[in-house]
Amino acid sequence: MTMQLDSTPTTPKVTGERIALLLWRNNMSVASLAREIGKDRSLISLKMNNHRRWYLDELLDVAEVLDTTVGYLLGETNEDRRSSIVAQMQNTPTANDEGIWRAPRDSNPRPSDP
Repeated sequence: MTMQLDSTPTTPKVTGERIALLLWRNNMSVASLAREIGKDRSLISLKMNNHRRWYLDELLDVAEVLDTTVGYLLGETNEDRRSSIVAQMQNTPTANDEGIWRAPRDSNPRPSDP
């Protein structure tokens, strides 16, 4: 089952612009992105230029190929790399098996000696 996003007027434009930027950063073409996600190049181009709607499964595939998040593609966040989000998550407190919350390692480093 494919879910269609209910787009606002700015979402498709932002999405296409961000995909174009990430393609440029990754030295990729629309054709190579289309091959990676199993879609036709012309369809991806139409979607990037706001002539067709994006489906959620397509955005998930694009985000994976371009190492980003769907939130970034939709303009919900300005964090464009999944890897940096994962790094931030690793520095947040977590609960152990007993439910005791612990700060991440080196979250309170000791001051250096003068």
